[in-house]
Amino acid sequence: MSDLIREVVEDILQRKTSKEKSPGQSPMADLVRPNYQRLKSQERLKQFGEAAQHPQAQHSASAGAKPDESELSSELRRTCLTHTCDQTPRIMHSLETGSAPRSEVIGRINGTSGIWWLAEPDERALTDRVRQVWDGGPLAVLVLDTATPQDALVIDEALHSLGDGLRMRMGDRGAGGGLVVGLGHPNEKLIKSQLKILAQRLGRTHLAHKDAYILENPCTFIQQVLAVSPAPAMGVLTQVPEMDGVLIADWVYRHGSSSRVSIEVRAGWILITGSGEDVHKVLDGAKWYRERLRG
Repeated sequence: MSDLIREVVEDILQRKTSKEKSPGQSPMADLVRPNYQRLKSQERLKQFGEAAQHPQAQHSASAGAKPDESELSSELRRTCLTHTCDQTPRIMHSLETGSAPRSEVIGRINGTSGIWWLAEPDERALTDRVRQVWDGGPLAVLVLDTATPQDALVIDEALHSLGDGLRMRMGDRGAGGGLVVGLGHPNEKLIKSQLKILAQRLGRTHLAHKDAYILENPCTFIQQVLAVSPAPAMGVLTQVPEMDGVLIADWVYRHGSSSRVSIEVRAGWILITGSGEDVHKVLDGAKWYRERLRG
């Protein structure tokens, strides 16, 4: 009898509990729904954390072995760099071992100035300035950012040492006063050796210490670089500020040389042209008067 009463009471209690639940509640409400997106994110973070704590695990036992991409997640495959560039491009090996003539740097001067040798250049590689001086054959290209009178005279001396057979073409000077000259010669060894010496001379700072020059029958190169009209002789005095040049020229003209010489005041130097004897005399006097103006 007691067992029957206990079963009746339990049945009544179960019915009461089911009624207290909301009528719209789903039977699946008590189930736990896993967040697959969150779990996937935690899995990726765990993989990155293990890689940071054990960096050697990313490598195989043999040095330089690439990781097996099949063992990595898609996110890791997107972030890992498995390609290694060659230290030297493969195309350069065939060029270096070939027998083609080699272009090279003959000598560097200052800044972007220097002398380069073009053996057999591909015209597509040439800039506009280089095309102006290239004559189709092997040649040296002399480039000066700025060309001073000293530079022009030193270059002229080197050109004369090359003798016959010299080919020369000049490019446009441009607003900055730069100089581009193409030089060719049948004796490649000779021109390279002379231009190497020239690059060394142009790079020496002591060239500026020589401040007076006399040149008889200036050649076409000097006339073009220094913008000098043909004359029997020319003299150059450097390290002369513009107004000092005006005073020097005035002093020379006042001493009765106006009919025999011509003096032009340039930027930092003066040009004297005339007969050889008169240019020598005026240049000596101009140099003396320049030192007097310096006090």
